[in-house]
Amino acid sequence: TYLYDTGVESDEDSAASSLADWMILSLQTGFRVSEYAQPCSAIHMSIEDSVTKNINGTPKALCASDLFFSGPHRRPVNKNKRHCAAFVHITWRYQKNMQNGECIPFARNDRNPKFCPVRAAYRIIKRAERLRLNVKRPIAVSRSPNRKRKGLSYLTSGFIAKNLQLAAKAAHNITSTDDLKKFTPHSPRVGACVLLHQLKKQPDYIKKRLRWRSDTYQDYLRHIDDVATDMIDDLSKYLA
Repeated sequence: TYLYDTGVESDEDSAASSLADWMILSLQTGFRVSEYAQPCSAIHMSIEDSVTKNINGTPKALCASDLFFSGPHRRPVNKNKRHCAAFVHITWRYQKNMQNGECIPFARNDRNPKFCPVRAAYRIIKRAERLRLNVKRPIAVSRSPNRKRKGLSYLTSGFIAKNLQLAAKAAHNITSTDDLKKFTPHSPRVGACVLLHQLKKQPDYIKKRLRWRSDTYQDYLRHIDDVATDMIDDLSKYLA
């Protein structure tokens, strides 16, 4: 059975909408899988022990209290004004790199609203509130896709992988099974790293923003077309 019976029937609360918001946010925060997704066994929120937890018993994945919306200079914004916030500050209570309690701000993107981390975080919070989610529960949730059983579902690693692979197939016509398997719930962390590297950000910047303490982020870098093009441009200038 479900823990919550909401009766909410809104596309904003569908699993697809929830996944889209988390992908927008993850491509900028570089979430590790356990920081937002749940194992497949936790799909229906019916067994509390199925949620991945920290050593102190709290969920590993983000909860509502881990997000803070502010204006400039960290000035708190009224709850009813969160959609206008200039920043969303995300706190990682526990981390693989042992930098527990680290808080990182992400700025509003008015030039490209569809890729705005503040707007995505706001939609995630509002979804959790509409679905009356317990504040101690992870917030990567959606309305249950099973309309015969009203309630909530977590975003799971299996659901995320399946839909990322479907998106890759539709957007890029990828049909190779081996290539599709490369799209996983960890892909947003890899993507965030590749994007910053492509933007020519320095190693210290990449490590600080995406929460690496070592140079292992380099394992995620890819031989993409833009890197090859940059090399030709640089060589052409040098050899001119």
